[in-house]
Amino acid sequence: MPALCLVYWIAPKSKLGKLLKVPVIKFLLHSASYMWFLITLLAESIFMEIYRSDFASRKQNILHNSLHMIWVAGFFWFECKEVWLEGLKSYFLDLWNILDMMVLSMYLASFTLRILIMLKGYFLCQDTSTQELCDYFTNTVREDWKQEDPQLIAETLFAVTSMLSFTRLAYILPAHESLGTLQISMGRMIDDMMRFMFILMIIGTAFLCGINNIYVPYVVSPHLGRFNETFNFLFWTMFGMANQEYVDMPDYALAEFVGRIFYGIFTLLIVIVLLNMLIAMISNSFQRIEDDADVEWKFARSKLYLSYFREGLTMPVPFNIIPSPKALFYVLRSIFQKICCCCNKKAPEYPPITSVSSNTLNSSGGQGEGRVPYRLQVTKALVHRYIEAARREFEESKRKDVGNRITELNKVVGRLHTEMKDFHQKLQWRRKSEPDQANILGKYIMGARNNFRDFDKNEAMGCENTGLHISKQHTEEDDEKKEEEIKAGEMVPEEREEPESEDPVEPVPGEETTFETVSTPDV
Repeated sequence: MPALCLVYWIAPKSKLGKLLKVPVIKFLLHSASYMWFLITLLAESIFMEIYRSDFASRKQNILHNSLHMIWVAGFFWFECKEVWLEGLKSYFLDLWNILDMMVLSMYLASFTLRILIMLKGYFLCQDTSTQELCDYFTNTVREDWKQEDPQLIAETLFAVTSMLSFTRLAYILPAHESLGTLQISMGRMIDDMMRFMFILMIIGTAFLCGINNIYVPYVVSPHLGRFNETFNFLFWTMFGMANQEYVDMPDYALAEFVGRIFYGIFTLLIVIVLLNMLIAMISNSFQRIEDDADVEWKFARSKLYLSYFREGLTMPVPFNIIPSPKALFYVLRSIFQKICCCCNKKAPEYPPITSVSSNTLNSSGGQGEGRVPYRLQVTKALVHRYIEAARREFEESKRKDVGNRITELNKVVGRLHTEMKDFHQKLQWRRKSEPDQANILGKYIMGARNNFRDFDKNEAMGCENTGLHISKQHTEEDDEKKEEEIKAGEMVPEEREEPESEDPVEPVPGEETTFETVSTPDV
């Protein structure tokens, strides 16, 4: 990395110098520089542990924990140039920039306080009238320091900034798919926790005032009755680490009873209701991110890469604090232009973005303050392109779905047509090959009726002389059978002819007959 930076420092327009301007290479260089910064912080922490006795007194060596200030100076210059390029308003729209400014401010404040202690001790010792203050800033042990001592404040600020510096490493996580998704989920979870903290603050403050007001008049309660102690008690109750016997006052039954009720309601609301609600909110946010993990990660990665698309800010920290020949040339050219006033200053020209109309990107057509920053233009263009691609994909899937349904319907109709055709062919084949059993049965019935109609009349006359009159009675079952046979034979039943009274009726097998005795006159 130092060799590449040296080549760019000498010849920024060379082939290798132009390679360093590629966004991916620029991202890798800045990430490697930040990793070295974190390694430096970790090494300083180890040195502080080795020389612990010196750091506990006024005799600490400032070089043991000030090597990181080289990177801090580079980061400060980097942020200043970023504000100059993007503008103050656009700069503070990114929350990571706000975090950077806070961390750099605390680093500078911590280092300034250390330098201030050394200079104050040196100058106070030069004057004999301030010997007491000289001893305080040079030889006093830590136990005798004041609470507002500058060294105590400097150490606290250095500890906070070290923690935030390692946390800042999460900024580059969207470059990796899995880690980027987790980083996005963590950010959404923090948003849920911030909303949850507002509700928790309201309920916690209510019970803090209530429980504290109960135990304030009772001095016998050593752990409750003061806001800080009551707050600690309620705070650790949420994690199940508080002693429940603090609310007991056996000598004052009413106050003890009300205090226990308040404490029980607080435990019920905070531990059971609100904490489980927070878990549900976090699970919901994580599931929503996982459902659209690919889209969320690509947007986060694009946002990360966009910060490296702009011109300038190519040299990584801390090499950017070294004045380059190009910077000196630009400074001399700007001075010459201001003195001669031969040409006006032009805004940097960026390649036009044709995916979105100019009315959408620019609030005004000029190059002044009304013009939207180029980075925001690229972001809008990417969002517009994604929306158009998603719309086209949705329409294409919709057309494919309709086409698939029409194809399935055609297949079903074709299959139904084939089945109906086969059924029709089978029905015709049966009609041609098999005899019609119903017609045969009908012919049999007609033949039987004709046989009974041509019965021998002489034999019928003989029956009449015997004095026997035969009457045929039909049962309901026989009628039903005959109707079924007629329907099966496709015959239309003819009206039954009433037989003449003198003609006897021949009994038919299967039918019940009754014989009536007719009285004949005596001869």
